[in-house]
Amino acid sequence: MKKIIVIFLSIYIFPVFAKRMKENLCYKCYQGCLGKPKYNSLTPKEVVNFLKDGKLYIIKDYNNALAKSDLSILKSHEFLRDGTYFINNYVTFILGCKCFEKCQDSSCNTK
Repeated sequence: MKKIIVIFLSIYIFPVFAKRMKENLCYKCYQGCLGKPKYNSLTPKEVVNFLKDGKLYIIKDYNNALAKSDLSILKSHEFLRDGTYFINNYVTFILGCKCFEKCQDSSCNTK
């Protein structure tokens, strides 16, 4: 009977805890990247600051609005996280986060 319980625990219970621990490490890595507890969305002010600090970089600017380094256009946009990217409401800007990519490679790696 004890062997059955041990086998049951090792097959069903322990992988669940391991997955949760990995998710927790990923969550903490994301929090540490930008230095804010809620990292799933960014306000325009945060985006401007993170772009200036080099924490974010521009992947795609569909209207070339940022070509002149004028960040004032971002004031009317909220950015939501999609994996390691941040995409604005109208999908005209896609921003990347180098630190999030490092998290994906280490803490969030699902291999």
